[in-house]
Amino acid sequence: MTREMGATPARVAALEVLVAVEARDAYAGLALDAALDTMDIAGRDRAFATELVYGVLRWRERLDWVLSRFMKRPIGSLDPRVRNALRIGLYQLMFLGNIPARAAIHQSVELVKLRGGKGRAGFVNAVLRAALRGLPALRVPGEGGTPGEGGGPGKRETQDYRLSVYLSHPRWLVERWIRQFGFEATKRLCEINNTPAPLSIRANTLKVTREDLIRLLGEEGVSCSPSPIVPEGVRVETPLPISRLESFRQGLFIVQDEAAMLVSHVVSPAPDSFVIDAASAPGGKATHLASLMHDKGRVIAADIHPHRLRLVRENSERMGITCIETVLCDARELPVHFKNAASHVLIDAPCSATGVLRRRPDVKWRRRPEQIEELARLQSEIISAASECVAPGGILVYSTCSLEHEENEDVVLGFLESHPQFTLLNARERLPAEFLSAFP
Repeated sequence: MTREMGATPARVAALEVLVAVEARDAYAGLALDAALDTMDIAGRDRAFATELVYGVLRWRERLDWVLSRFMKRPIGSLDPRVRNALRIGLYQLMFLGNIPARAAIHQSVELVKLRGGKGRAGFVNAVLRAALRGLPALRVPGEGGTPGEGGGPGKRETQDYRLSVYLSHPRWLVERWIRQFGFEATKRLCEINNTPAPLSIRANTLKVTREDLIRLLGEEGVSCSPSPIVPEGVRVETPLPISRLESFRQGLFIVQDEAAMLVSHVVSPAPDSFVIDAASAPGGKATHLASLMHDKGRVIAADIHPHRLRLVRENSERMGITCIETVLCDARELPVHFKNAASHVLIDAPCSATGVLRRRPDVKWRRRPEQIEELARLQSEIISAASECVAPGGILVYSTCSLEHEENEDVVLGFLESHPQFTLLNARERLPAEFLSAFP
């Protein structure tokens, strides 16, 4: 006879994070780091909690579709704790073959017992046991063939629906991408979004070479390899709390996506440049720009959020960078302080983030279709205002992590039409062509 245990810390942390994301609009990455550090969860348990959080967020639409087959109540009517305990349990049943079904179900029941009482625990137990029995015979829309196969009226609608459920993306976004990219490209994009994103860091070349950083990380037990995309980039293969590493505390690197590193190389400021990073938090690009300038010159790191601007200062101090000045202001107000002053202005604009859903799957469920146009209007206002800070002969770089043309080409073309004094430069002169259009 085995002794049944209460909910494990990894599952408790995962539930708390998922509830915070859904009920309080928390950012999954920040909420997860905070929960794991607060509960002092490390090693395999930390990796398991991360797998549960990101797995549920990636596959939420499919999980909810399956759960709805085994209960009479609409899943949206459930308490967030119950709903996410069910998702955690079902995710293990469907995607984690190394977890015994009995343990997956029991642990979700225990999660609900923590605050939910016996009635809710019984409900979770019944639904998950019904799902376990019914899963072998259940066919998810799109399973067993290309999502959208078949003819007749409403084929496009059926196609959108099946792809949305099977690959777990909001239907409005799937419909938009099919119009923009076509069905097959949208399918590939959704598939890639559902694979774990690699962790990348950038060597602080003011303190260490990439080769020496890789060696030092190896001495700390971290397996990593050089990025094939950017000269300062390192891909980390060992899941662990980065912030606890001595090399991190010494400011030898910063966590940053490889695509984000490319942006600073497009700006490419020389030492003694005057650079404005118009929406700089948390400071990845600002610190990179400072490194490219050998910490000589002036980097203005502006942001509208005080708590996020604090992250820029913390990262700058940790990395030993002195040329960064933080400025608390709306990017649209920058000309008041720096009109015609900067040799380079970078606008990494607030956006829908549809290009980073692989790394931030919670964004899928946070975005609404009307936000695309709202963000495009904001982006147009920011680029117009920030352009007034560019000195004659200076460089203005506009970037987003969105795939939507309204936030990218449309913003730039609209800006050029109303600002004829600016000329569009060929980015291929600064980056290899394969990095200019990541998708499609």
